[in-house]
Amino acid sequence: MKRYFALATLALGFLGGAPALAQTPAKMTLTGVPPRQDAIFLSGNAWSVFASGTIDKDAAARLSAYIKSNDIPQGSQIFLNATDGDTPAAIALGKVIRDNDLSTYVGTQKAAGKRNSAPGQCLDACALAFMGGKFRYAPDKSRYGFRRAIAQDPTVARYLQEMEINSGALSIPGSASDPNFIEPTLAQLNQFDVTNNGKTRTTWTVHTLKADSPGDVDVTYLKGQRDTTQGINKFILQCIKKKLQLLVIFDPQGREDEYMAYNVDYLFIDGKKTQIDKSRLNRQVVNGWINAGYRLTDAQIAAIAQAKTLGVVSLPTPQAGMFAGFDSLPVDSPDTIGNFVQSCKG
Repeated sequence: MKRYFALATLALGFLGGAPALAQTPAKMTLTGVPPRQDAIFLSGNAWSVFASGTIDKDAAARLSAYIKSNDIPQGSQIFLNATDGDTPAAIALGKVIRDNDLSTYVGTQKAAGKRNSAPGQCLDACALAFMGGKFRYAPDKSRYGFRRAIAQDPTVARYLQEMEINSGALSIPGSASDPNFIEPTLAQLNQFDVTNNGKTRTTWTVHTLKADSPGDVDVTYLKGQRDTTQGINKFILQCIKKKLQLLVIFDPQGREDEYMAYNVDYLFIDGKKTQIDKSRLNRQVVNGWINAGYRLTDAQIAAIAQAKTLGVVSLPTPQAGMFAGFDSLPVDSPDTIGNFVQSCKG
């Protein structure tokens, strides 16, 4: 299923101090707001779902049924506001959130029937449910944290591993006013992948494509990949007969016909751009994604081998404000690309 996303802009910030745990309803309630039909082209068909109250044992099943009965699409948003609940129920809720590709926020519905959110609290069990979001956004003037007893539960560590969240989040020191309550800072949330603000961590992996007929050659390639709210980003270096070529793949979000007509391409290395459309070898749409291949100069390869961020963007004109592609895919270590370049040269 192709995903379409709602646009959301949230300021970042926290209220300090350990929170008092407020009384919440005995059962989690769900309220959904569909997209405006006249704005779907611009902002997508994602829903906003508001989940408030105690995370009870049936909360996960209710959310799953609610999504199915309302045909809520992948890429929709869920705002969590809860201070009570148990660990197994929260983990089950988080898994439903991940299975349905929802993005998580902390907050409450600002007004009935509206998509706007107000600050809320996501504490203890709710903090685990929040981690189920594929894309997880830092709370806007809301509280987020959990008791150390939850962090010591072995099932929680396994859940974090499944959700691809750094288990170091469970070892963050407690707050000054309550050592047994962990309330991470924004920096700590990002450091341990509790929040990713719309971009999964980039992975770099080496693969070999075996020749499938006589006369063909094996192709070894290094692929950097991440998923974002705007779709997939892939930066691929292909080693073909000891020469490197670049392949870039990205999701045009349903606008492939428009983007295929863009004639100006830039290679971005650590934020600096070089025009490369004259070196384009091909460009096509494959399975809904744009694939573009390029020749690389020795100087470009040397710069890529030392880069911290990489990308390729396409524009209709050099002066255009709108672009397709991505310009800042992180490189985990310079050695990742440098070693691959050296191995390709033999």
